[in-house]
Amino acid sequence: KYTLLSCLAYRLFKNGKRIPIYRELLSSSNNAIWRSQYRLSPIECNTAFEAFVSEIIILLEPGVSLSSYNDLFSKLVLLESILNKKLALKSLPTVSWFKPPKDGWKSIVEPVLAEWKTKCYELRGKVIHEGYSKVTLSEAADAHEAAVSTIKYIYSIVQKTI
Repeated sequence: KYTLLSCLAYRLFKNGKRIPIYRELLSSSNNAIWRSQYRLSPIECNTAFEAFVSEIIILLEPGVSLSSYNDLFSKLVLLESILNKKLALKSLPTVSWFKPPKDGWKSIVEPVLAEWKTKCYELRGKVIHEGYSKVTLSEAADAHEAAVSTIKYIYSIVQKTI
């Protein structure tokens, strides 16, 4: 039995295109909510966000090596820098996601990123590192929506640079 997603994936792959992994992870997060497996959703949607950030960095700076950026915070700082260079080249306003000194998550000033951190990243950390297994539907849905909103926010900036 074929699902719409598997048919779409086959068509896209047959045509030489690929489905970004972050989209598959977001779909998996949504499916976890649908199946009432709420603790899986923040893991899937946070991983989707991390994959998205890496994919966008590589899209904007194809030669960059991400191996020296071993955590999500440093990748977001790198992405902010790359975006600001590209925005400046087009004489567009730059973004400021972190207050100086860019010293970890406590330096977030961008509201969309702050909401993602609170609703998605921290919940994922609780599930993974503290064994929190009683994630509610509301928490899972909020985590998913925060990840999607943050991806859309960053993508809207990326579109201005391309």
